[in-house]
Amino acid sequence: MQRFALGILAKHPLQGPAHQRRVRLAQDRPIEPQVHAEDRHAFEAVEMGKARVAPRDLGRHPFLHGVIQDASGKNILFFGAAGNSPVTTPFYPAAYKEVTAVTAIDQGKIADYANYGSFVSVGTPGTSIVYYNNQPYYVVGTSASTAFASGIAAGYMDSTSSGTARAQSFVLSNFGVRTTQAK
Repeated sequence: MQRFALGILAKHPLQGPAHQRRVRLAQDRPIEPQVHAEDRHAFEAVEMGKARVAPRDLGRHPFLHGVIQDASGKNILFFGAAGNSPVTTPFYPAAYKEVTAVTAIDQGKIADYANYGSFVSVGTPGTSIVYYNNQPYYVVGTSASTAFASGIAAGYMDSTSSGTARAQSFVLSNFGVRTTQAK
């Protein structure tokens, strides 16, 4: 089974001071190509505008693409992991036009393991240390990069009371990459 990461952002419907708005995270986990009932609930949360930031493992699935298309029309912003095979081949769901594809950056250049095709538009650090049950885990890959990009956009939206268009513009202008560069 292949693993894919996708970050989903939308402006929280609540008005008021920033401390009253919250950005929610959904757990990152793999799913099978068929859509399970619990995954359908996650997709429905996106469609209903209840999801805010949801790093998830997803795949290239017609149902998924339809959900992404519908949610995009409702000003929900998507970030997708570009993949870890160092190729230029489109990697889904990151390669969907409604998704901002994120690759991994290492020491100022695209990481040796990261995909870098023309579908990629953002590069963020591809390494992170994540704590779970008080244990540190070293995470490497474009999934970590996608979580970073989603977090930056969510933080920007929360601190500036901005919508998804301004958050996407902020991320693209500060973390955009040229994928034509030599690796």
